[in-house]
Amino acid sequence: MRLIVPCLLLLASVAPGLSAQCEMLKFSDGTGGFNPQLGNAVAINGGSAVVGVHFFDGIGDDSGTAHILQRQPDGSWLPAQQLLPGDETSDDRFGFSVDMDKGRTVIVGARYNDDAGYGSGSAYMFERAGSTWGETGYLTASDEAQADLFGTSVSVSRTTAIVRAADRTAPAVVNVSVIRQQQVRAREWKSESGSGPPT
Repeated sequence: MRLIVPCLLLLASVAPGLSAQCEMLKFSDGTGGFNPQLGNAVAINGGSAVVGVHFFDGIGDDSGTAHILQRQPDGSWLPAQQLLPGDETSDDRFGFSVDMDKGRTVIVGARYNDDAGYGSGSAYMFERAGSTWGETGYLTASDEAQADLFGTSVSVSRTTAIVRAADRTAPAVVNVSVIRQQQVRAREWKSESGSGPPT
C-alpha cells in the first residue's frame, strides 16, 4: 500500500507490513513558489483528489483556488485541472475547505466570500463531465449574514451536501446547512433547510 500526500511532507503512521511514501507534486499553473497553505484542505476518492489553496493570489490577494489531481496508470499523481468559481474576488479564501464524492462531485468552501457582507461565506459545487470539471452550484444559507463564515467546513455525499457556518450567532440556530441536488433539473443544487439541523 502506498500513501500519497500531494504537496505536503508528512510522516504517516502505518500498520506493520505497510510502507508509506510521500510524493511531492509541482504545479505549473501559477501556484509556483512557496505557499504554506498549499494543501490546507485535501480530499481523495479513488483515483481522484482535490487540494485547496485558500491563500492563492489568482484573481486578487487571497482569492484562493483548488486543484484536481488524477492518479496515472503508473501510480503517480498529476494535476488535472484548476478550479476557480465564476464570481471569485480578492479575500474570498476559496479552497478553505474541500470534499469529493465518487471522483465526480467536488464541493469547495469560500468562507470569506462577501456577497452578503464581509465573511458571510459561500460554497461551490463542481461536477465532472468526461475529463472536464465545471461549476454546477453556488451555495449559501437561506438566511446568510455578515461574518457567518459559511463554508468553513464542507461535505458531500451523492446528492446531499452539508456546509458549516463557523461564526453564525443567531439565537437558537444550528450553524449547519443541508443542501440537496434537485432532481427536477440535473446538476442544480439548492438549499433545502437553510441554517438548521440535518433533516
